[in-house]
This record gives sequence, structure tokens and C-alpha cells, in this order.
Amino acid sequence: MKNHNSTSCLGNEVDWSQIPASRNLLRNIRVLSTDTYQFDDYTKYEASRFDAKHKAQVRQEQFPQECQKAFELGARLANPI
Repeated sequence: MKNHNSTSCLGNEVDWSQIPASRNLLRNIRVLSTDTYQFDDYTKYEASRFDAKHKAQVRQEQFPQECQKAFELGARLANPI
């Protein structure tokens, strides 16, 4: 692999005009998982800023949906266009 200033990458010419478009495309290909569990057992830590019951509810209800979205995204990315 050549250095970053090169116009060749692994022997292939780079079409620099496509780089910004690819970067924008990749920004939109993501799955966010927010409000996640911080600890397995909230009673073991001083974490009063977190609502353990709320975190457990989100983990039970929302996290499986986010995992499914991540799986579906992976399947789309793995399939040829």
C-alpha cells in the first residue's frame, strides 16, 4: 500500500472524485444503539444518574430491535448491488 499522498492504492488508480460521494454514503449507513446498559448490576455501583429500571426496560424492548436493524444492515451490505 502506498502513502496517503499517492494516487494509487494497492496498484489500482483511485478516482478521487468519488471519495466525497462515498464518504457521504457511508455516513448514512449506520445503526445507532442508544440508552444502553452500562453495568450488569447497577446495585454494585454508585450510578444515581442512571435509572436502572429504565435501562432494563430499554434493554428488553429496544435493544433486540436495534440488533435486528444491525443484522439487516449487514445483510444489505453483504449482498451485491
